[in-house]
Amino acid sequence: MPRAIDWAAIRKKLPMGRSDAEKKARDALFTQFDPNSNGYLSLAEVDKGCRDVLGLYEIFEAKPVIMRAFQAAKCANNKSNKKGSHGPDYIERIEFRLLFVYLRQYFEIWQMFDEIDSSDDHRVSYDEFVAALPKIATWGVKVKDPKAAFREIDKDGGGMILFDEFADWALKKQLDIEDDDDFEDPALTVPVGQVPAQPKQAGGSAAPATAASPAKPSSGNWMDSLPVDEEVKAVLIKEKIDERAFKLLTADDLKDLGLPLGARKVLLQEIEARK
Repeated sequence: MPRAIDWAAIRKKLPMGRSDAEKKARDALFTQFDPNSNGYLSLAEVDKGCRDVLGLYEIFEAKPVIMRAFQAAKCANNKSNKKGSHGPDYIERIEFRLLFVYLRQYFEIWQMFDEIDSSDDHRVSYDEFVAALPKIATWGVKVKDPKAAFREIDKDGGGMILFDEFADWALKKQLDIEDDDDFEDPALTVPVGQVPAQPKQAGGSAAPATAASPAKPSSGNWMDSLPVDEEVKAVLIKEKIDERAFKLLTADDLKDLGLPLGARKVLLQEIEARK
């Protein structure tokens, strides 16, 4: 079940504003996140930085939050990346502010998801969803047809709502937990994957798009296409399993990782298909 969150403390540790002071703070933090000084942050470096640099242990423990924020932010500068660049696979300095924005927003959505997930199995059943409708109403959405709404959220038709699915719906509906700091950012006014309208420059032309425009995470990470939920992917990341190592995994390896039977079956099919 969800615990009390000090939203003001999280906001203080995530300098997301555009003031000179916050830009300077982010620049210093990026340097600490980037031990190799190569200008790129991997998912593992972001994960480690949340704990060791920011001291945000609540977010560090919520692996799906870090995964979603990383995937959402890492493609923001794709149009500016040259062919062969590592940019689409990593967080660049210009995308670092957006990473903080998404960490904050997905963590709020994670608190909502955790509150709905009364069984604490990281999935939401139809009964749990219906039981949570009064709470969801306080977050800004009154669901008139629970069955239709559940089908809308459960995109894979698996009969359970996963965090990814709930996060997409929560962003679309602009859910807002009642006890937070009412954080807002222009990057969150449109769904992930769509570019917001750009302000007009003098002369009437649109200003060029910047890295603050969110982009849909898709092609950068080999793990994106795995047909398993974020909890399973988080285990693979924790064990530092890259694409090459993934192809070498056996049934016994997957069992040793503590993965559920269903996920092991799916991953074994994926491993065979990718050989």
